[in-house]
Amino acid sequence: MNHLLHEENLLRVPLTGERIREDLSIRAGEVALAAQGLQDPAVSVVIRSRNNANQLERLLSDVSAQDFAGEVEVVLVDTESTDGTVEIAKEFGATVVPIQQDDFNYPRALNLGFTAASHEWVFSFVDHSLMTNDQVLHIASRSQAEKDVAGVSGITFPNANATWVELTATAINFPKRVKQPASVATKTGLGFLATNTSLINKAVWSEVGGFDESYGAGGEDGALAEAILRAGHNIVADPAMSVYHSHGLGLIDGIRQLRYWTSLGKPAAFDRQRLAKFRSDLRDQA
Repeated sequence: MNHLLHEENLLRVPLTGERIREDLSIRAGEVALAAQGLQDPAVSVVIRSRNNANQLERLLSDVSAQDFAGEVEVVLVDTESTDGTVEIAKEFGATVVPIQQDDFNYPRALNLGFTAASHEWVFSFVDHSLMTNDQVLHIASRSQAEKDVAGVSGITFPNANATWVELTATAINFPKRVKQPASVATKTGLGFLATNTSLINKAVWSEVGGFDESYGAGGEDGALAEAILRAGHNIVADPAMSVYHSHGLGLIDGIRQLRYWTSLGKPAAFDRQRLAKFRSDLRDQA
């Protein structure tokens, strides 16, 4: 059975797209098989959002399309949207947690969402992501049945707005990663437990002090992953956890983003103007 969603995005990847699609289908099938006979737990889905009504509606439709029998609570952490984002969220039954732009940074928004989440297992996404398969929520069912799994980290694949730069980077960097079945990770790295494609146990999140708000500009996900591993818990790297997520960056902006990412190993304050230098989606928003 094919569990993939929006697989046309994968087929745009040059040279390796078909292979990635086939391997991701296998990974999703492994989750489906592992979930057989297990009771699906209640889960929370935390989504950060700002002025992305149309894209949010597609993500929420993917959540609704999941092959999952457990209760699904959606918590939207919204930063002053004016385009109908909040209304779309409420149509899908989401709880909306507002945050002011002046108060916003990445870990603070996440901590608000996790605090509002009612359930033990919390998925984290951003509003302009899409799910790669209909087994994503089943990863919580498998994680609950395994010993001391505190989190699951996925991969970010190109979305429909991906440029040739982002597609080429995927072709180079991800074929080997998606070929590997889910396994316990022994180290973190750039993009590991990224908060646009992760599952985290809320009790462990609380145990290690939540997302470190000193990493306001980003890097809070890697810092949380390191704290979880130091506390003796396991994090699983699972390609089936992956999402489609792109910013539509060309070569110059892509280099600027990479330089920005590599600077996130230490705490820094959130700076929207700095981000807007390479993020056209932020420049275009009111």
